[in-house]
Amino acid sequence: MAQLRDLLEALLRIEAHRELELDFKRNPKLRQLFDLTGRASRAEIQKEIHLSTDVMAETWASWHQRGLVRKVGKSYEKVWRD
Repeated sequence: MAQLRDLLEALLRIEAHRELELDFKRNPKLRQLFDLTGRASRAEIQKEIHLSTDVMAETWASWHQRGLVRKVGKSYEKVWRD
């Protein structure tokens, strides 16, 4: 069962990064936002990569709608483990 889960997570990561490439090309800071999602607070992310809270919120909402992140309380996390 663990092997199947690992395989599915690997496939999900591949497809997610394909889906995200256009976002990353449009704004390279979004790659950093995605990498930090689920690992750092909004304030920590904003301090590190200097994105406005509006851009972060809109981006996470878009990724959530596309199934790339999930909402946990007031925060977001990736749908797979890193």
